[in-house]
Amino acid sequence: MLTADQRVDLADRLYAAERTRTPIPPLITTHPEIDVVDAYEIQLHNIRRRNR
Repeated sequence: MLTADQRVDLADRLYAAERTRTPIPPLITTHPEIDVVDAYEIQLHNIRRRNR
C-alpha cells in the first residue's frame, strides 16, 4: 500500500502524461507494492481534478 503523498505524486504523473501525450511505465512496474485501493484513490484524485 502506498502513502497518500505517493498516491498524489503518481496521480500527478498520470495527469501530466495524459496532457502531454507522453507514455510512462506502468505503475505496477515502478511501484510493485501498489494495490487496488491505491489504484482507485489515484484515479479518484484525477477525476476530482478534472471536475474542478
